[in-house]
Amino acid sequence: MQIFMMRIGLLAAALALSATAAQAANISGTISSTKTIKENSQLTGDVRCTLTGAPCIQFGVGGITLNLNGFTMTGNGGVNSCTLSVNEEAIDTEGFDNVSILGPGIVKQFQGTAIMVRSDATSVQQVVVLSSCANGIEVQGAYNNIYANTVDRSNLGVSGGLAGIFIYEGEANLITKNEVAGATYAIGVSPISNNNDIEQNNASGVYSDSWGINIGRPAAGNQVLYNQETAPVTSEITIPQARTTLPTISAPHPMSAEQISARLTASWAIKSQTERDLV
Repeated sequence: MQIFMMRIGLLAAALALSATAAQAANISGTISSTKTIKENSQLTGDVRCTLTGAPCIQFGVGGITLNLNGFTMTGNGGVNSCTLSVNEEAIDTEGFDNVSILGPGIVKQFQGTAIMVRSDATSVQQVVVLSSCANGIEVQGAYNNIYANTVDRSNLGVSGGLAGIFIYEGEANLITKNEVAGATYAIGVSPISNNNDIEQNNASGVYSDSWGINIGRPAAGNQVLYNQETAPVTSEITIPQARTTLPTISAPHPMSAEQISARLTASWAIKSQTERDLV
């Protein structure tokens, strides 16, 4: 009886996994109008985005995942030049929280910001972002995790002020283990973005007026630790004071108080020093 019940349990688990896979929406081919996803979705082939002035793929609910599955999304821009088109993004979270954009995969040649995170508790992992007209990845909101991405040749269509990875009006975001090159700022933080962690990134500015990491004043409480920076212009970073308490975050969030405490405690457990490592 015990073996029989175990087999029943394994069969139920297999059926549940099969149902989950079946529920994932498959995306490939040409997209000529914004595709809104409302369930777990995955690329099953390369995607060519031909629409102008609007996102190619946007989220329509929270709590779901878009998996790039090793495929490529291509926009209307060029490799080394483009015409800026506001809102012409590859992927936009559109204010829906607790979503994920997962690589491996390539997002290239979009005439706006390539990946726009306008939400909380969102993860962007292991995506290669190439030749974007505006920011490579823009982060708004709180508790977002931008991890192990590669961003190159962003900010092609704007004369200055944008970045490979840019935090705009964001709080308590974690930007870590990314490779970022070829932007006005490899990694930038707007003057009203506070309490973010930027750690263990390689930030390279390749233009004559490039910065590796730039934190706009009077942004406060941002931790910049264990990064490597190579850039013609020395970074403007105010070295933060060591935190003694977890910050109070003004942005709304979908996580419980216990989840927030665990997330922040884990993230800032080693942040007892006031210096940064920048090479």
